[in-house]
Amino acid sequence: MLSTQGLPKYYGLFDGDVFSGGSETSFGNFILGPTPDSNYVVELHYYYDPPSIVSSGESWLGENADTVLLYGSLIEAYTFMKGEPDMMSQYNSRYKEALQELSVIDAKTKRDNYRDGEPRQE
Repeated sequence: MLSTQGLPKYYGLFDGDVFSGGSETSFGNFILGPTPDSNYVVELHYYYDPPSIVSSGESWLGENADTVLLYGSLIEAYTFMKGEPDMMSQYNSRYKEALQELSVIDAKTKRDNYRDGEPRQE
């Protein structure tokens, strides 16, 4: 096997999302290429899916996007109550606005520039 060493330019993820004892533990490893020829300082940013509100009593959504949670709940409740269509339309419109704001945040935090096609800066 040919071994090439140098400044790493590529990475890969493997061995993640391991389930043990009925509970999920999420860990994994990185593989770099070429193999590092020296010690390098790196800064790693990562994101995770937080636990469910059902199991923890609080949620990321409740803490960071309360308007999405509010208007989503109002839509569900108003549908159950068979409310007036004009109020339902207003709740739906506000829910979509809040969801749009949240989707911009979510897209920025879960982005992987290599796989999303952004050219790498050298």
